[in-house]
Amino acid sequence: MEPEKAQRHQHDHEHHAERERPASTDMADIIANEKAAHNASSHQRKHGAKHAVDERFGEGAKANVHARIIRVDVAGGRTRIMIGAGHDQGVVPGMEGYIKVGDNMLADFQIESVEGATALAAVELKPDEVYGTTDVVVNPSAKPEPGRDVRGRILGNTIEGGMVKILIGLGAGQGVRRGMKGFMHSADNDRPYADFTVNDVAARVSHAYVKLANLDEVHRNPQVILNPSSAAEAAAQPAGGKHHG
Repeated sequence: MEPEKAQRHQHDHEHHAERERPASTDMADIIANEKAAHNASSHQRKHGAKHAVDERFGEGAKANVHARIIRVDVAGGRTRIMIGAGHDQGVVPGMEGYIKVGDNMLADFQIESVEGATALAAVELKPDEVYGTTDVVVNPSAKPEPGRDVRGRILGNTIEGGMVKILIGLGAGQGVRRGMKGFMHSADNDRPYADFTVNDVAARVSHAYVKLANLDEVHRNPQVILNPSSAAEAAAQPAGGKHHG
């Protein structure tokens, strides 16, 4: 190649490389994200998950795509997760999915944007409620059902705004969902003492607010049943339990 042509070729190559360079100048973040995405894809290849073709979303779309959360941040006041699966794994915008805890669900989401090996979605959780849970299923054929008659204990309590906030030793791993109804009861029987609604849920614990006169009521009624069946609740009603909406 003539010297002048070689010089032009080198200039064109450098100019193309400049255009392809990521916009961010934080190389540590870029390297970490690319490494995480590669590891997530390797995890999928290693475990050999087979995904059925889903023609609803067009060519290449897959169902039941198992992947991992590789980043959690906050954008526009919402908690956003980056998933280590994208177009290359059959994920497309608009697909629904859920964060997986054991055989249960922590929260669901909808895919908002997709790259080759990653996708972004927002979840109705606080960032610290996501930490420690990394598995997701995108475009599932079915989502786990909520737990029923889930029994557990109150692990702690505080007074906040005239209500008692209770820490319950049950979480998404046991099928607990935000908004689930429940009631406190004593260790001696299952008669409802005070009703509540689950306020937030993590993998292994959840919180609820209960209207009580004092903390002694919690100590006397340290057990809970979440999402009670109508039959169980009806059987307990005649005993004269104390209820709060």
